[in-house]
Amino acid sequence: MRKLLREPIVHFVLIGVLLFVYFDLSAEPAPAAGPADVVTVDRPEVSRIIDRYTEVWKRPPTEAELETLVTAAVREEIMVREALALGLDRGDAAIRNRLVQKMQFLTESATRSLDPSDEVLQDHLDANAERFAAPPVVAFEQIFLGPEPSEDEIADVRAQLAAGVPPQELGQRSLLPAALPLASPRQVDGAFGAGFAAALAAAEPGAWSGPYRSGFGQHLVRVSERRDGGVPALATVRDKVLFDWRRTQAETLAEAQFDALAERYKVTVPDREALREILAQ
Repeated sequence: MRKLLREPIVHFVLIGVLLFVYFDLSAEPAPAAGPADVVTVDRPEVSRIIDRYTEVWKRPPTEAELETLVTAAVREEIMVREALALGLDRGDAAIRNRLVQKMQFLTESATRSLDPSDEVLQDHLDANAERFAAPPVVAFEQIFLGPEPSEDEIADVRAQLAAGVPPQELGQRSLLPAALPLASPRQVDGAFGAGFAAALAAAEPGAWSGPYRSGFGQHLVRVSERRDGGVPALATVRDKVLFDWRRTQAETLAEAQFDALAERYKVTVPDREALREILAQ
């Protein structure tokens, strides 16, 4: 049974069921059968109008205000129906995008209600380790030697370090940080130039080494701490894994949902050659 519950197809079926339950509960009641020109504002709709007004104004509407709101709802419904009858929604990117977003919202809402077990999340973490892997980080001090220091200048700085001279008193002045706390390769390269983090990979922690070339010149470096990257434990990234798992399930369901809907349509589009001709016009 446990193995069955871990199958993706079972997840898909559960998501599908939740989607239809959500849609059934959240969708507005379908209008009663009757002539197309009948507009009905029933008691549930009036209650929704009151709730929306109260949420905005922090008080219920007066009788006069409610009558105005109901009249506005009737006006809106008539105008929308007439606009649709005239096809004014066609070709309007804003309206079409909004409708697509509402369809997508139904799927996303269903998946947000899912609460997978830690075992399911661990499987997702293992299968998508690259999404959650933390980069290696390094912390170090540096002495800027200048763009092109001579061998004698480098040797002189080394000698002064060995004699106990504080590193902040050595080297050339610059706007570069004298020390960098634990930072990823991207952060190191952002501060010192591309390739500097890779150059420090060979530096032994606790001792001055180098020089290493940055985008500004050459540096002596003392690595104070280095931590390897890797995939963290689920407990430390559970919320992130849960969000990603739900997003993945939503994408899978959305594709399956679209494929099912698309089967109801006969789709005709220009072939590749026709598209090429259109582009050439």
